[in-house]
Amino acid sequence: MNRLHPIINSIIVSLIVCSLCQCSENNAYSVQNVGVTSSDSLKLQCVDTITLNIGNRIRPIPSSSQIIEADSIVKYVIMDENMLNVFDLSNDSLIANIDLKECGGLSDYSGFTFLNKDTIFAYSYYSKSCMLTDTNGKVLNSQVIPKELIKTVSPEALSCTPALTFCDRVILSGKPISHSSVSKDEPISLYWDYKNHSIIPGAAYSDEYSKGYFGGIYFNTIYQCKVDSNLITYSFPVSNHIYRYNTNLEFVDSIYMGSRYTKSIVSKNGVVKDFLSDKDERLNYYLEQDSYGPIFYNDKVNLYYRIAEHPLITTDAEKQRKPFSIIAMNDDGHLITETPVLNNDRTLITANAHSYKDGIIIQLESEDENLIKFVYYKIL
Repeated sequence: MNRLHPIINSIIVSLIVCSLCQCSENNAYSVQNVGVTSSDSLKLQCVDTITLNIGNRIRPIPSSSQIIEADSIVKYVIMDENMLNVFDLSNDSLIANIDLKECGGLSDYSGFTFLNKDTIFAYSYYSKSCMLTDTNGKVLNSQVIPKELIKTVSPEALSCTPALTFCDRVILSGKPISHSSVSKDEPISLYWDYKNHSIIPGAAYSDEYSKGYFGGIYFNTIYQCKVDSNLITYSFPVSNHIYRYNTNLEFVDSIYMGSRYTKSIVSKNGVVKDFLSDKDERLNYYLEQDSYGPIFYNDKVNLYYRIAEHPLITTDAEKQRKPFSIIAMNDDGHLITETPVLNNDRTLITANAHSYKDGIIIQLESEDENLIKFVYYKIL
């Protein structure tokens, strides 16, 4: 999955290289997996394939989307430019359109999430604006993230890094691509307290990021999910643990959730400037190593699901999708299973996956661009 268009990518990389103030050489740091992994690979199984007819005007791989279960209807909402398209997922039908044109440009890493049936949160990556709208798209409240904060936190609101809503706040996460080093004191998230009109930074990368340079957009992606009204969970690509924080973005605890296929993850050595200026080297570094991806929590069965990515033997530069397995764990930290996805791993799009009923769904690539397909996995 290439997260940047080629032209934008080249511009950003050029700016990164020009802005780097250091060209020091990094020594490799190895993250060792020393936890007790799951030995089961059979309990999580594919039980269904879901097909949704989206027509020919909606992008077939949405960057920001959401599953909503309300009034006995499972809704799948897709943001396409400034339009929210609301589908009845069970009955394969479009039931509403919500125009967010008042929110300005909503492209690149912009996104949305429903606070409730009447209120929508929208985030503009371009203007760094947080907004609340009604279901007619009218902006009710808005605030721009301060420029000084954007230097350390550059939020995204994608399906894999969704905006998380709580009673009085929305939590967003993301780091500027230009960061060449990571300090444990640097925030990775912020919360917008829309009642008091304040924006507060917090949370941090796991310790591994301060011990070695895991550069590029792939290893710096922040995956997060909501657990309950007081707790969020982070999954970082280089850490065998997941990390839980409260809604004030204060650390609560960490839980081991590593893959039995991952022995170690090694940081990048060499000169940072040279690495960042070489797109192929950045991509190959990511593809040739283990890493961790999106995290989900299903409150119906009280289970965590985590994507574990594994080295790609044959490089396919277009898809950039690594083989993966799915780890399932209960609230007590017991690893129930780790199921390798053997048949569809190169056609499944883990960046568009969601908690669904009593399992998770992952988008399945379709040759028909008028269709979105999902594979449904659950514990049996």
